[in-house]
Amino acid sequence: MNAPKISIVIPSYNQGRFIEETLESIWAQDYANVEVIVMDGGSSDETVAILEKHSARIHYWESCADGGQAAAVNKGIMRASGEIIGWINSDDVYLPGAFRRVAKAFMEKDGPDVVHGDRFLYSEDSVVIGWTSLGRFDPARSGYVICSEAAFWARRINSVHGLMLDESLRFAMDLEWFSRLYAQGFRFRKLNAHLGALRLHAASKSSTIREVGTQEAERFWWRYFGNMNLHVAPPQSVFRMALALVQNPVTLGVPYVRRKVARCAGFAQR
Repeated sequence: MNAPKISIVIPSYNQGRFIEETLESIWAQDYANVEVIVMDGGSSDETVAILEKHSARIHYWESCADGGQAAAVNKGIMRASGEIIGWINSDDVYLPGAFRRVAKAFMEKDGPDVVHGDRFLYSEDSVVIGWTSLGRFDPARSGYVICSEAAFWARRINSVHGLMLDESLRFAMDLEWFSRLYAQGFRFRKLNAHLGALRLHAASKSSTIREVGTQEAERFWWRYFGNMNLHVAPPQSVFRMALALVQNPVTLGVPYVRRKVARCAGFAQR
C-alpha cells in the first residue's frame, strides 16, 4: 500500500534508562515510512548520549530547556511532516504491528481524524503487569479511555485548524487534548488492538503528581462535557481481556499466572 508517513514525537526529560527501548519499539515496527522527533528538555542523565548514538535514525532531536511536556510535544508537532502524528513519552513503548493497524484505519474511505487502541501496562523492567480492553470513547456514559501511547491523529488537525496542546498543564494535557478534539466534533475510531504500553515506575508523573492530574482532568472534563462521568469506570470487555491472554501467551499469559500463583502463596503463608 501507499503507506502514509507517521511522525512520532517523543517528549523527554531524564528518562535515559528507558528512552532507548522507546526508540527501538518504533524501529521494530513492520512499517517503514516513519519520522522520529525527540524533544528533550535538557536531560542531565544518559539521554543525550543515547540520542547521539542513534542520531542517524532520528530525523530531528534537540536537548535544551523547554516549557514542559506539552510545550515539547507542540514543538515536535511543528516539525512533523507526516500525515499521521503520534506522541509517546520516553518511558513508554509501542507494541508490534501498531503502526500498520493505525495506517490502515486512517486510509479507509471517510477515515477518522483520531485513531486509538488499548494498552499494556509495563513494570520498570518491561514485564507486563496488566492490560486494558476498553470500548469507544463515550463521555456521556463513562470516563476517559484514550491512552496517549496508543493514540494517533491526522496532522491536518494541527495544520488546518491550528490546534495544539495546552502548555499550561502539567499532567492532564492528553486528556484535555483528546477531549477537546472530541468535543469539537472530530471523528474518533477505536481499534480493538493493543497498540502501546504504559510503564509504571516510581519516577513517573502517575506516581509523583497524580493529584495535580486529577484536578486538571476534572476541570477540563466538566468544561467539555458538563458532567463528572470522568469518575465512572469505562466498561472492559471480558472476552477481549481473555482473548489477549490467548493471543499473547508469553508477554501476558505467563506473567499473569505467575502473579496469581505468587498471590495465592502469599495468602497461604498468612
